[in-house]
Amino acid sequence: MNCSERFAAAVASAGGRPGDVEGILADLEARHAEPHRRYHTLEHVTEVLAEVDRLSGSSDDAVVLAAWFHDAVYDVHAPSGGSEAASADLAASSSPPRASRPAHRCSSRCTA
Repeated sequence: MNCSERFAAAVASAGGRPGDVEGILADLEARHAEPHRRYHTLEHVTEVLAEVDRLSGSSDDAVVLAAWFHDAVYDVHAPSGGSEAASADLAASSSPPRASRPAHRCSSRCTA
């Protein structure tokens, strides 16, 4: 299963509808393809998911969503932690309700 399919499965498992996936995924793919990015790209998301799988044998839906949303907002002019906090907010507002709370808590802890 590729990264996009894993994302779709995670959103569905968290209570999202098929129509939710297309819009959220298109937004995240566009964000990760922004020209100013050198590291937090779609390739990086793929690498993060592969590393999670290597370390744990599999990744649960909250981890898949957290991988996609981490640094989805990447503002080179933001103060320290600003992009991470904005990414957590984006996850909370974009994800299905059952998914956004764990992803937001994880991202918020990582920026503390």
